[in-house]
Amino acid sequence: MTVAAPDLFLHTDYCVAGVPDFLDRPLVHEDHGCRITVEAIQELPPPGVPFHGELVAFGPNAATGRMVFVELEVWSDRLGRFRVPVVYAFVENAAFCARCLLRGGARVSHVVQVRYGHGLGGGRTGPEWVRRQLPRLGAEVFVTDAAEENDSADEKVYARFPALIADPVESAAWPVLRQLPQSSWDGYGAVRWRRVPPGVGPAIRAPRRATRPG
Repeated sequence: MTVAAPDLFLHTDYCVAGVPDFLDRPLVHEDHGCRITVEAIQELPPPGVPFHGELVAFGPNAATGRMVFVELEVWSDRLGRFRVPVVYAFVENAAFCARCLLRGGARVSHVVQVRYGHGLGGGRTGPEWVRRQLPRLGAEVFVTDAAEENDSADEKVYARFPALIADPVESAAWPVLRQLPQSSWDGYGAVRWRRVPPGVGPAIRAPRRATRPG
């Protein structure tokens, strides 16, 4: 039940902590067992997605709205040395998904939803809307630390981006490919790599009526 690793990684973050250091210096991360450096970086055209303050806990900064391509070199005492291509978009998640991924018909093999916060993580919405996009994106693997629950905070997302409205997707019974125990990272719950069954859920649901704030 193996799934091929992604060829390209996409990370979205509207950037709550200021302009990240890796835009100006090569070192991204270093500890006793891992070192990550930027080997190449290129500014990409901005994705042009909106920034809506009611969905987030902090305001934009100089990096918000930008997008860059970076080639990272990773050295790990467990995994060895390898390079990873990453597109880093400094945007809010829901806006990027609705305006870029869904509108462009993107196919995303792996979807990661870990530590999706209600304010403490930078956002004022919940993560339930993410799981509902898995069939639309053609996802094969869902990496998550979240419990199975419907989150009323997502109503803010659906009101602003009706294109994200979709039927619930139940993932609790999906096969677990691997698991990272909570004791191995930060104690906020185990992270599970779940295999998305082929053809799970409806591909697209007709949007319901929603009131768009502002």
